[in-house]
Order: sequence, then C-alpha cells, then structure tokens
Amino acid sequence: MKLTRAGRDRQPDQAGGTMVTTVGPPSDRGLVDFGDGLVPARRHRNGDRSLGGWVADTAHADPDAHVAENVLVFGNARVFGSCHLLDQARVFDFARVSAGSIISGHAEVSGSATVAAASIAERAVVTGQGRVQGAIVRGEAWVIDNASITNGAVLQDQAMAKGRAFVTDHAVVTGQAIVDGTVQGDVLVLDGHVEADEHIDPRP
Repeated sequence: MKLTRAGRDRQPDQAGGTMVTTVGPPSDRGLVDFGDGLVPARRHRNGDRSLGGWVADTAHADPDAHVAENVLVFGNARVFGSCHLLDQARVFDFARVSAGSIISGHAEVSGSATVAAASIAERAVVTGQGRVQGAIVRGEAWVIDNASITNGAVLQDQAMAKGRAFVTDHAVVTGQAIVDGTVQGDVLVLDGHVEADEHIDPRP
C-alpha cells in the first residue's frame, strides 16, 4: 500500500500493518492505494482530536466513531455512530458497522456484511451478506454467505458460519465447527458440522 502527497520530503508511515510511503508534510488528506490503485482519502479526526486511520472519500465514518491510526475504511463502507475501530481492523466494500460495535485486531468486515452492537476481534472475518448483531466473532472465525450471528452468540477459534446459518441466543460455536443450520440457546458446538436442515436447540 502506498500513499502520496504533494511535497518534497519523504517519510515512512504505517497503515493497516503495511508500509506506507508519504510525500510532503503531515496532512489529513492524500492519495492512498488500498489495493486497487490510488484513491483520494482522509485521516479520520477522532473525538479526542487525535488523527485516526485512513477513510477513502468513497467511504464514510461518523464524527463520533473512533478510528485508530492503523485502521482502514474504504470502498463504499459505512461506519455509523460511536463505533470503535481499533488496532489494524479493516472495513471495506459495502460493509455497514453501527450501534457501538467494536472491530479490533486484524479483523475484517467486508462484502455487504452488517455488524451492529457486536464485537469482531482478532483475525475474524465477516463478509458476503453476513450479519452479526449483539454477538461476538473472534479468533479466526468466519461469517460468510447469508449467515447470522445474533443475541449473545459467540463464534470463535476457526469456526465458520455459512449458507443460511443462524446462531443465536447465547449459543457458542468453537473449534473447527462449520454451521449451515440453526444453533440456538445454551448450547456448545465443538468441531463437527451442523447441516443446513439441522436445528440444535436444547430447550424442550
């Protein structure tokens, strides 16, 4: 990833864990290559007046969002309200993050995914039409396709929710589990595969 600005001086900078080349004096605007060529972008100004990460002009982060220095928001991504984007998180494509969500570590939210009142942490990925609301996705877990993780559920380790998976009501999916079906209630799924037509619910 490279960043260029008008000017004569060159100095190293960091963004998203990769080396960025800056040209000229410090600025809150520049041209940034997020992976598909240079695009206009700006550094997000946080509520404490600190200079945050890069937000492409085609993307948006509300003024009350906290965007840490090494975070990248690009494509047509939108960050609404007082969310916290920390560490080296990335939000891109048509992703939507809202309702005080926390995206941290090397986590990515992309595609047309929506994240609301949720925590996406470590190296987790939420993409496709995935939806995470009031839940936690962490470790190296993936939420893809039209999968939904909601209402206190946890997807962690190397687990994957795909297809039309629905994990909800404080269920925990962990290990290398793959969920296509429904996991609901006070249940732990460790490894294994919950098929699309399965419905795991410990309640009578």
